[in-house]
Amino acid sequence: MHQIDFLTTVIDNYWDMWFAFHLAISLLDQDKNVRIRFFWDDRQLFWKLKWDLTIPNVEYYDVKDFEKSSPSETIYNFFDRKINFEYLHTFQHDIELINFSYFLMHDWVKNLHNTQYQSKNVFVRHYIPSLLKEWGWVIISPQIEIFSKELQKKGANYYKKELFPHLAVDILEKDWVSVFCYPETFEQIKENILQDSQKIYLVFQHDIKWENIINMPFLNILEYEKLLHICQYNIVRWENSLVAAIWAEQPFLWDIYKEHNDAHKYKIEDFIIFLKRFSEDKEYFECFKNFNLFDDKGHNLQKIFLMDHHELFINLAKYITQYANLLKNIKK
Repeated sequence: MHQIDFLTTVIDNYWDMWFAFHLAISLLDQDKNVRIRFFWDDRQLFWKLKWDLTIPNVEYYDVKDFEKSSPSETIYNFFDRKINFEYLHTFQHDIELINFSYFLMHDWVKNLHNTQYQSKNVFVRHYIPSLLKEWGWVIISPQIEIFSKELQKKGANYYKKELFPHLAVDILEKDWVSVFCYPETFEQIKENILQDSQKIYLVFQHDIKWENIINMPFLNILEYEKLLHICQYNIVRWENSLVAAIWAEQPFLWDIYKEHNDAHKYKIEDFIIFLKRFSEDKEYFECFKNFNLFDDKGHNLQKIFLMDHHELFINLAKYITQYANLLKNIKK
């Protein structure tokens, strides 16, 4: 059995852990002969993300205890966490260290992605998660690949009923919109949601009662991705959710984290440049940009419901499956 050590530290949000945890369960699902020692600094969050998932061959360890044991021959180090090479050099066996950086869309990341060097017995390779096929990749879960094929056969209403068996048929027939966004964004779109009786809104992290709103509990990673596939529209935050929304082939709005140094403005432009590879849907590009930069978020939310741009999202989903699949590319 091949053993991999995962080393990660949560900096300021779930994104760090979500990516590492998602990669772990995807690897284990793809290869039953892999065992993962998950070194981390938040046991409670680990179990929350794991929730009701049955995941064999993964075990939690406190990251402070990493240097108390012999390192595995393969180490995945997340988000440029500082590595003690002197410690690794004390061992006789060769070590392959895969160093994951943060999600980026800048062209200059090609200078680092997939670069390699050797430090005595340690062979280091840099990976930068990205949607750009030339030098970055994202996680395509094997279980969701299977679910996506089943969904095409059975239809969204079948799984809506399975998720909420008590709901009336007329509610199942309506368009569903998943809403996972930042609090300030939700406050700006709340009135538009309350006034829209034609759709059902599945709202995360905001306790609000109305006849067209379903307040959603915490879902594990796979349940959340499945939900995005059965909804007709999705509002997402974080890069992990963005990737899941793209793969769902449905229209979405990505609520980008607003950074104090205005770095998010560059992310917006980078993402639009990327989208232009697949479409000249200027109306959607403008809607996405305005949704993130201005206060008329409710207006832009309503605009996306009126657009005919499904071809763009189908092409995006095909692209990441063919060219940006981390699990396939990491094997190469």
